[in-house]
Amino acid sequence: MHNHDNQTHTHFSKLFHLKDKLGLLYSHIVIQSFAISLISVFVPIYLLTIDFTLSQVFLYLLVEWTLFGLLAPLYGKIIHKLGLKEIILIRTPFLIIGLMLLFSLETSTLIRNYYLIIPIIMGASGALYTLSISSLFAKYMGNKKQTEKTAKFMSYPRIFAIASPTIGAIIASYFGFSFLLTLVSIFLFISVFPIFLIKQKISHPKFNLKVFKEIKLELKEFLLLMAYGITGLVFSLILPITLYLYSSNIISLGIFISAISLISAIFTIYLGKLANRHGYTKILKIGALLTFVLLILIGYFLKSEYIIHLSLISGFVNILINLPYETHLYKKSREHKSHLEFLVFKEFSLYFGRIFLFGILILFFSNIEFSYYLGAFASLAFLLF
Repeated sequence: MHNHDNQTHTHFSKLFHLKDKLGLLYSHIVIQSFAISLISVFVPIYLLTIDFTLSQVFLYLLVEWTLFGLLAPLYGKIIHKLGLKEIILIRTPFLIIGLMLLFSLETSTLIRNYYLIIPIIMGASGALYTLSISSLFAKYMGNKKQTEKTAKFMSYPRIFAIASPTIGAIIASYFGFSFLLTLVSIFLFISVFPIFLIKQKISHPKFNLKVFKEIKLELKEFLLLMAYGITGLVFSLILPITLYLYSSNIISLGIFISAISLISAIFTIYLGKLANRHGYTKILKIGALLTFVLLILIGYFLKSEYIIHLSLISGFVNILINLPYETHLYKKSREHKSHLEFLVFKEFSLYFGRIFLFGILILFFSNIEFSYYLGAFASLAFLLF
């Protein structure tokens, strides 16, 4: 499971400001968002606490993102055939199974030997859900004030989940990760009940693999998506691991992540209004330069106390790329007959950046410092926007 609410992509908890249009689906998203945010940032940490090496953790994440992005065209076909309601009903049990398998890693040698089955389940189920919810947002987002709407789309789930990392950390510290995983599974199970009560038909997003193949994306856009995939994972996955390795304290990590989320949520809404007045291109380029400087500094001060201050600054700087580029991507998705087709292409392209990052990390013996320098130079790609 990846840290969805930190990048776009983030992915598990979306569309809160469309409550009136979503009805019972909104209730599902609220419960699911809270449950996921309790555990998402701690999955790599949990693996480290049960004596997984950094290389094994990065391999786990590589497999998860491979299943998430590489098979995106297949997921598009499945969503088109089944529909959103059915996807949620199928996906949630698979997610619970994945969490139970994570729980079993501590006690089962068999599961531990074949642990990569877990990220396969997590990646596939996560992609189906993410593409469905993102497609709904693209459908309902109007043409006016798109940056501001994207800001709300990205910040409301974050506002709702700000305390969750701290709550999750306290539960994991006092009752253990096994109890936390069980609690999250119960919440996920409860989140399905509102779906059974939905009587109105939710239209199936259109998806045609032939049309997907015909989408012509410039090389520049493809490189930007790769860069976005790299910088996003550095902030959402590598940074929490870094903070844990620095503090060796799960509760401290939870507080750090909550603080970063609070800064991001507040600044996201403000920036959305600012971008609507001044345009997002200038903000994106400023974000590229500041991200470059910040990631270089984090890499340099990796083992010093400055890492705490720099990580808090990341809550502000990361949004300078995320918000304008997400706005651009959703605007682009609306130019196609089916929003889902472009969103599938987006995830497919992001995959190459993610696999490049984790592939390099595994090859270079899990050198976390290198990942920050790689992310820094990747962020400069947005100067070409």
